[in-house]
Amino acid sequence: MRFVLGDTAVVENLAPVHGSPGRLEVVTRYGALNDPGPTTLVNVMAVTTGPDGSVYVYDNEEGIKRFDRGGEFSGWVAREGAGPGEVRYTTSLAVGPNGEVAALDLGNRRVMIIQPTGHSKGIRMPDGHPRYHEDALQYEENGVLRVGINPVFTPEGTEPTPRLAYLGFTPDGAVAGSLFVPGRIWDRCPIRAERRHRVGYWDDEREPFIAKAVWALGPDGSLAIGCPDRYEFDLQGPDGPDGPDGSVLRVRWSRAERVPLEPEYREYLAKWAGLTGLPDERPAYARLIVAGDGRVWVWPNQPAETWTPSRDLQARTGATVGWRLSTRGAFEVFDEHGRWLGTVPVPNEFAYSGFPTERPVMIRGDTLWAITRDSLEVNYVTRFLLRWD
Repeated sequence: MRFVLGDTAVVENLAPVHGSPGRLEVVTRYGALNDPGPTTLVNVMAVTTGPDGSVYVYDNEEGIKRFDRGGEFSGWVAREGAGPGEVRYTTSLAVGPNGEVAALDLGNRRVMIIQPTGHSKGIRMPDGHPRYHEDALQYEENGVLRVGINPVFTPEGTEPTPRLAYLGFTPDGAVAGSLFVPGRIWDRCPIRAERRHRVGYWDDEREPFIAKAVWALGPDGSLAIGCPDRYEFDLQGPDGPDGPDGSVLRVRWSRAERVPLEPEYREYLAKWAGLTGLPDERPAYARLIVAGDGRVWVWPNQPAETWTPSRDLQARTGATVGWRLSTRGAFEVFDEHGRWLGTVPVPNEFAYSGFPTERPVMIRGDTLWAITRDSLEVNYVTRFLLRWD
């Protein structure tokens, strides 16, 4: 069902187009077992793909490796280190339309841009806490690099509004403008990050449990944004609601009740993380990914998983059961018209939660690249193709 509210076209989905779940079929694996050369992947932290189908992998403590579309190692982009053109502890990669590679070089507190010629330029890390994984770096079709940030907190200890989401840079490092989170989202999703809840990767470690605004930028400059207190999100074009057409597509879909926050998990969070006052239900979803062909992949929140602490940890803490975010589940996929295409379960060989506690995925059209592990815990990057049977 589709109707119009002001400048917003609303699409209501009561059921997916495909009655059966989609299937992610393995196409190519990148990496090798017991290869003495650079083909072996030890601890992959970031992956992306270039316009020609090449795959770029950051292997922690080794550097950025490039593989051709068929899976063969084709060279080093950057080695591990602190010098010019080197990277250290990289959490996100992006490749521009002209083949330049951008790396979120956290270990050196910079964004490193490496040209196909080998020349490089480091951009000082913008002020504020960096974004991670799919939200961190995004090249637009015009060659502008968008760097996602969590801005510096206000004196009151909360994120400011208007809320800066991305800084823009040209390939030579010149500033190319900023993108802000649309103001309308705060009316529907007023909870903001708080400085007292910043821990490690997390700008706000309450994110899996409270409905904070979620957004994602596409390579064409389109923006998906939503408040996960309900199963809906907005998709706006590259020029935003003030652009030539001025339209926003609001996508809604029918799901069962939101996932409850298990009482045992709540007690665990209160005791071991100091998180109290959490709502009874988890947010509707954790992540939006704009696939570059008009489609949006949504990762709904999942029930929590339990794990068994080591004997030593049990002896020190007294905890016999631990709780953590689930890494099993399925994406919901929507097309450029807002139609709910269907559900796509993730294979057992890779873990995903939509949060920085797990490795990212890269999605372009029907293709998904993920960091996978086999039964021997060997790292690979695997290219999957989405099939609707």
